[in-house]
Amino acid sequence: MKKISFSLLLVLTIVNYGCNTNETNQNPPQQGEIVDQFRPRKLEQDTVENTTPTLTEEEKLIKEGWDKASINNGIMPDCYNYTPKYGNLDNELAVTVGGGTDVAVKVMSLSSDRCIRYIYINSGNTYSIKNIPEGTYYLKIAYGRNWFTRTLNGICEGKFLANALYEKGEDTLDFNRQVTNEGYNIPSFSLRLDVTSGSTDNTFNSNGISEEDFNN
Repeated sequence: MKKISFSLLLVLTIVNYGCNTNETNQNPPQQGEIVDQFRPRKLEQDTVENTTPTLTEEEKLIKEGWDKASINNGIMPDCYNYTPKYGNLDNELAVTVGGGTDVAVKVMSLSSDRCIRYIYINSGNTYSIKNIPEGTYYLKIAYGRNWFTRTLNGICEGKFLANALYEKGEDTLDFNRQVTNEGYNIPSFSLRLDVTSGSTDNTFNSNGISEEDFNN
């Protein structure tokens, strides 16, 4: 009986000792330690400032290779991808431009779609395109302010920076001489162009086109 009791006591003593050992080896947290362990830390982020300057439309064009041009009334240089053509008849197309815009006018052959005259006219001026070869023509017209130009592969392009509008005329201009009983008549035409309140004010019918269509 004593032997059995001793064995049971030994087992209980070992189990109890093991529990006491675990409790003795644990280090209780010091006051405030748990708070410090879960305290959120402030993330510091470097603020990156955008130092890239905002370019104006004019600065963007200059960066793309365009140059601002001051052009007098008259014929454009032939680097604008056209060959000026002249006839021997004393005819003219008189173009009057109002005070709301400058204009660039292309006289286009109806049969070949090639430009035979290219004229720039400043606001408030009248310019006469003379000695147009016999044939039938239509017009391409650019309206706006601040003419810019650039050269790509030897060919000049032009555009207006401000208030740009581009149109193709629906009306045809017949510069063929008209035979009469007394001989023949030489036709001439006059045209008034202007822009008011952001829309064109013309004496002929036209449709809007793109800048690319105007330059081609």
